[in-house]
Amino acid sequence: MRQATLVLIVLSLTFGACGGGGSDVIGGGDQSSLNVVFTPDPANPGSANTVGLQASGTAGDLVTVAVGVTSIANLFGFSADVTYDPAQLEFLDFAAGGLLESGGNQVAYQVISMSGQVVVGASRTEGAAGGTDGPGTLVRLTFRVLQVGAGQVGFASASLLDAQAPPQTISGTQWFGGTVEASE
Repeated sequence: MRQATLVLIVLSLTFGACGGGGSDVIGGGDQSSLNVVFTPDPANPGSANTVGLQASGTAGDLVTVAVGVTSIANLFGFSADVTYDPAQLEFLDFAAGGLLESGGNQVAYQVISMSGQVVVGASRTEGAAGGTDGPGTLVRLTFRVLQVGAGQVGFASASLLDAQAPPQTISGTQWFGGTVEASE
């Protein structure tokens, strides 16, 4: 009993002195001390059929950007090759945006991550009652900021698809990225 108590005391002193868990180090500092800001290009694109990245949230070294459309009619799905600087950012995860899910529709997402690129595709599933209208968010993408500095997030190629059979590309769509900037 005495030996078990001694082992527990030594373990608690050892782990207590460690600060309780590790963290990634950037330039000699803790990533959670980074100030992260996302700035869209342009700040307010405005017109119909415009898709842009908007800040959706930051927490320590994480930044979430929303791929949002300003105004659209009869939207059934989309695809986008989102590019970023892999020295500045690391893609972590995605979350549904909500626009395609409106009206209770099921949506199938396909997300493939490669260094410096995230390929995202989503469409309403079979049986969906046509397309959806309005402004809204298509998907949210979360990145880890790897170092102090600035990095672009943009679109290499992208398209919105309507609810025709088969779906057709919605023409005249403008796509805008943005900049992630991290400072200590």
